[in-house]
Amino acid sequence: MLIIVSNPLDAMAQVAFAVSGFPAGGDRDGGVLDTARFRTFIAQELGASVRDVQAYVLGGHGDTMVRSPS
Repeated sequence: MLIIVSNPLDAMAQVAFAVSGFPAGGDRDGGVLDTARFRTFIAQELGASVRDVQAYVLGGHGDTMVRSPS
């Protein structure tokens, strides 16, 4: 298992995967943390439980990400 915590996240994860020798098909989703943060911020602003908020962050980690509230 590899956990990448440095920026640029997507690029670092791709390099780590390439040099790791791990087989293809593993989970490489850098947007999970961004999505969790986004849902938390919405819940806090609305005074709601994060379990009641559906929202996703799409795209690369950084300036190119798109926030998609539902």
